[in-house]
Amino acid sequence: MFCFCSIPQLQLLAKFNQLNSNLNFGLNLPPGLPGLLSALHSPGVAAALKASAALGAKASASAKAQAAIQAAAKAQAAASVSAKAAVSASASASLQAAAKLTAAAQFAAAMNSGLGINMTFPSALTMLEALLKSLAGLAATLAALPLDALAKLLPLADLARVLDAMKKLGLDPLHPGAAAQLNGALAANAAASASASAQASASASASAQAQAQAQAAAALSAAVKAGLGINLAADVGLKATASALGALSSNMSAMPSLDKLLSLALLLSVVELLSALAAIKAALGVDMLGGNALSQLKNALSGLNMGALAGAVAASGSASAGAAASAGLSASAGLSASAGLSASAKASASASAKASASASAKASLAASAHLNAMMSAGLGNLAAGLPAVPMIPLALALLIETIMHELGIDLVSFHPCQ
Repeated sequence: MFCFCSIPQLQLLAKFNQLNSNLNFGLNLPPGLPGLLSALHSPGVAAALKASAALGAKASASAKAQAAIQAAAKAQAAASVSAKAAVSASASASLQAAAKLTAAAQFAAAMNSGLGINMTFPSALTMLEALLKSLAGLAATLAALPLDALAKLLPLADLARVLDAMKKLGLDPLHPGAAAQLNGALAANAAASASASAQASASASASAQAQAQAQAAAALSAAVKAGLGINLAADVGLKATASALGALSSNMSAMPSLDKLLSLALLLSVVELLSALAAIKAALGVDMLGGNALSQLKNALSGLNMGALAGAVAASGSASAGAAASAGLSASAGLSASAGLSASAKASASASAKASASASAKASLAASAHLNAMMSAGLGNLAAGLPAVPMIPLALALLIETIMHELGIDLVSFHPCQ
């Protein structure tokens, strides 16, 4: 028997029994935390702080699921973009082909890891049809989850992600001097970015195109390895890839529509809920599904200076106005950095940017050449025959895997329910 078992569905609902009672907390958070988080992920900020820890650390399963769904949607859009909008028609064609193939391979990987269905096997559709017989029950279970809790959890999750990013940059959010260091780094990053923009030349567009192709080639190779089990670099003439994609394309084209059984919006909301819970637990050590969450949350946030946080948000939002404006906003909040720190940070950020650009240029050109070679071997033809990735099955598979990883509940059963 292959189904979404009712027993683990009951366990899933029970897991959230405590959540609503854990939402009775009040936080006067400054608006704009997502913008601050984006600024914290800028390489220039890490360089200004001389941070040794990378912000690209291990992500939660729910965060990966969100990223995968967003990437698939972007890939669908990229595949439909007209070549006229690109720098060159050939470059546009290679990027579109790579995006479409990457999305298809990632879909195959998600279906295999989340639902246990290998979409290149002849039995894939039979297994899917068996699983879909119990989909209505799963949809009702997911709809019964306390999704209204997102209104309270999302701001707290934003705060948790900001504090986590600060820690990874070597800043203690509770230390009195952390705000001054952060604001200095934000100002330096704004200045370095403005300088880099002013020095941009005609070669920049070609460099950006090469970098885009390099990133596309890397993403494609990783996706094909994970989803189809094929090493693209060793696949002479793309023969193995063509065979696997042919089977995948055939099964994807014959898949039944799930639109009437399940809502994509519902799936995305549940993933968002799990992502928020994971972020809070990872950064603050608070399990919002547990019985002692409120006292844990109070302890985790005690000593946090909300005024300092507001100053950092203001500084990150003023980046486009330059370092001087950023420093001015910081000073008005009583959090301005010293001129010496800002000057040092500017030099560090600028030097780091130049070194990084020089080091990555050769790698980008090599990867770009690899993508062009694959296009010559027929990559574009393989992409042309692929249907669009069905977003609901993709989100469903990623959600099932996320629930397994983060809550320890396996909703898919290969045996009769006891």
